[in-house]
Amino acid sequence: MTAHHPTPINTTHHTCPICTANALADGMTICRQCMHAYARQLTLLRQHLTVLQLVIRREVHLRERGGGRGSFAPLGIDVSAADLETEAERLIDGICTVAGLPGGRWQRALPRLGANLHTLAGLPDAADHLEGLIRINGRLERVTDRRPRLRRLVGVCDVCGAMVHAVQGEEWAVCGRCDSLLHLPSVRRAARTRLDALHTTQTPSGAAVWVSRETGIDVTRDDVNNWIRSGRITAPRLENGYREFPILRLIELAESKMDSKRE
Repeated sequence: MTAHHPTPINTTHHTCPICTANALADGMTICRQCMHAYARQLTLLRQHLTVLQLVIRREVHLRERGGGRGSFAPLGIDVSAADLETEAERLIDGICTVAGLPGGRWQRALPRLGANLHTLAGLPDAADHLEGLIRINGRLERVTDRRPRLRRLVGVCDVCGAMVHAVQGEEWAVCGRCDSLLHLPSVRRAARTRLDALHTTQTPSGAAVWVSRETGIDVTRDDVNNWIRSGRITAPRLENGYREFPILRLIELAESKMDSKRE
């Protein structure tokens, strides 16, 4: 069966419905940057489903992660590994059908999708398909990624205002509170301006607990006191040992501590 190529769409004056930051490419319903993201999501999905096979065959135990520092939250729903694979295959098969490509098992269908990326990027539902891939990959990652990874605070959800945490290098995230799909580069850009104006009223000990919880980095009261004494952070004194700490600077110093440990 040959791929169905949709009629080119005049997208000259429209922006991408996914990232909302770039103009649409000719004949496509998403921008080129998101088309590359589409390719990465297909690759990730293939990797996740390969590991999921080990889970299904009980070669790897399926364990929900706790919510500790640097760990992933539990799946949140009672779903077996086989059910999760079925859900992923349903999404893959749906994309294949719309694109006019053969479906079938993901081992064969995913390479077909990857080889017809320009066709996928021109489909009317390309943005919805990409969002579906991002969401299913996020759920699969909690099962198949066996190493807890540090999730740093990157910004605030522009829909509900919840703090957004992500692994370094991630491009997309789903808000844990309102379930909105978030384009992380846009979240990071907005955060630098927004967080720069925010403060938290804490004791040095409270500031250490707060920034540790928000970044997943172990920060102690001594760390915070050293930052104050060395002038690396300006935190005006208030009453009863409390200070007004700039949030962005606290996060930057915590991250610099982690980076220095890795060097």
